[in-house]
Amino acid sequence: MPGSVLSQSASPQRNADIEQPANENTPLLPGTEAVVSPVAAKATRLLYLDHIRGLLMVHQSIDHSRIFLSSIVIHHEEWWNMPDFKGSLYHWFLMHKLLEGFMMTMGMSIILFTMSRARMGWTWFSILKHFFIRGAVLVAFNFLMLPSGFGVVTTVLFALGVNIFIGACIVALESVSTAKITTLSARSRAASEAARLATTISIGCYVLAAMILSPMASWYTPSPAHQDDNVNWFFRFAFLPHKIMESDSVKLYSMYAPVPWMPFVLWGIALQRTVTTYKLRPKDTGLLHLALGTLMWIVFIPMRLAEGFGNINPEALHPSPRHSFINFFNLTKYPPSLAYTLCMLGIVHLLCALFILCEIKLKNSVWTSERNPLIVFGRSAFFFYILHFYVFRAFRWVLTLTGDIDQSNGGGFMDQTGNLSDPAYWVSWVVGLVLLYYMCERYAKFKAGTAAESIWRFF
Repeated sequence: MPGSVLSQSASPQRNADIEQPANENTPLLPGTEAVVSPVAAKATRLLYLDHIRGLLMVHQSIDHSRIFLSSIVIHHEEWWNMPDFKGSLYHWFLMHKLLEGFMMTMGMSIILFTMSRARMGWTWFSILKHFFIRGAVLVAFNFLMLPSGFGVVTTVLFALGVNIFIGACIVALESVSTAKITTLSARSRAASEAARLATTISIGCYVLAAMILSPMASWYTPSPAHQDDNVNWFFRFAFLPHKIMESDSVKLYSMYAPVPWMPFVLWGIALQRTVTTYKLRPKDTGLLHLALGTLMWIVFIPMRLAEGFGNINPEALHPSPRHSFINFFNLTKYPPSLAYTLCMLGIVHLLCALFILCEIKLKNSVWTSERNPLIVFGRSAFFFYILHFYVFRAFRWVLTLTGDIDQSNGGGFMDQTGNLSDPAYWVSWVVGLVLLYYMCERYAKFKAGTAAESIWRFF
């Protein structure tokens, strides 16, 4: 996953009091050349993004380690087959991964990385080449990590890989349009005003695009009765998550179709452009996250209770969402319904606000320490993601040898019937995290010593 590089630094000489014409010395992202981060003197990264990514890594590891080690069997929130949590909030917690947080922070990091590399003299060609390779690596690992015989499966790595490059291309196009709007606006106002106006228009376009795309999956997703219909292969690949069809010559299990997750990336781009353009201090950024998270939940609650627009197949849940606390939060994730988007993205925003508050209040404490587990995991998120599958699968192998896990029925590595019960599962999960912590810490030190264009920085 993309690293978040603090990118808004500028020298006093660069910000001279003589304004350049709007069509001269146009930066890669117009309107940002004079922006100075309020924490640039203290950090080279946005710590709260490291914290939130680290938390997302830890949280998603619960679901994946559960498959290898836990006897609790729960399937995912697919439009054709929703899970039954049997009234258990604990089971609901085991399943949920705040994946929209990955997409949003990736969008923010596209902006941060672009500005950082622009200061180092990279051209748009170099930046887009970087994002293309980065996306290709993610897609490659999507397929390399699958066991043989699985066919074509689109995991979260596939959606991240496709969307990171598309997002970077959109930002590149936006830089051109923003520069042109700046030039036109500069005819009647100061260059700095023109740049800010143009960037504000661009931010509005990102927000509008995210708002238009977010409800689309709720409109085009069919009812469970159509799960066996012969759906176009490309439509399943790009738009509609779907199980393997009997008619497939190449078996495709589409989990993470990229298009429904693209609005989160656009939202992240808009968010970071806003923070950069308006020079928001950490406190102001935290308040923005708090306001956005609160607003999303204000919209989500009545939308879910209505069981209409924004929901995908709520009639498939028994009892209905309005009559069951668990089913109220049993939201369709594949593809993400608008209700799911508002609920989960709202939680991510509230967590971002909390982490920024902690960063402000707990300066020079373990919270901001380089050894904080969330920071360690967040700074090597892709490395953690790849490694945690193999760590927990190795645990399964060891526990099978010791007789703690029973695989005598020969059901394969995803057969959970002979796995651990609580609390043995949680003990094994914590031990796995401890091992991953030291591995990620070592890897981060190695990565820090590599060149800016090194492929090792992708992890």
